[in-house]
Amino acid sequence: MNTPEENQVKSAAIARAWEDPKFRARLLANPAEALKELGAELAPGSSLRVVVDTPEKHHWVIPTPPPDSLQEDDLDDVAGGARTFLPEVDDEALLGFSSSDTRGPVIIGGLWNGADKPPSKG
Repeated sequence: MNTPEENQVKSAAIARAWEDPKFRARLLANPAEALKELGAELAPGSSLRVVVDTPEKHHWVIPTPPPDSLQEDDLDDVAGGARTFLPEVDDEALLGFSSSDTRGPVIIGGLWNGADKPPSKG
């Protein structure tokens, strides 16, 4: 994830590369050294690759996931793939219907009212 400071350095490097062909060449050849000219340094142990987009050649960057992001297994759990809930008689449940087809209700969750209290956590 880019910090505001990293984005500021990136913007400055791009602007200078557009204006100064020699800086652009140094940035492409050795990004760490070129960034020092802007008063910035890479974090220890990290590296940077700089590439140039052209009208014919484009680049996509797949960033690292945020630290607290959900992984594939977590997404299955959230979507109900790994969790099941079967209400008991007289339980209240919130239902949904796929494509408004009332023949196949989907239980979205349980409900609690003033008479019936939710189970305590613990």
